[in-house]
Amino acid sequence: MICCYCDGAIAGEALWVEGYLDDGSAGLHRFVYHQDCAWDMEHDLDAIKAHDGCFSYGTAVEVVAASTETSLS
Repeated sequence: MICCYCDGAIAGEALWVEGYLDDGSAGLHRFVYHQDCAWDMEHDLDAIKAHDGCFSYGTAVEVVAASTETSLS
């Protein structure tokens, strides 16, 4: 597994984050990080300034297509 923040190999425990992006990207995005990188990502002021006040999740390890199924009532 490769960390989405630092691109380093993850040999031990990893932190998984998944969610829908607010930039209009389709699908559920999944990210994986070293524990320390997850904290660094949210507190790296230079990177946050470079992304207009937002931190960057990096490149998703997986994007799950949005479901087109409907539930039956």
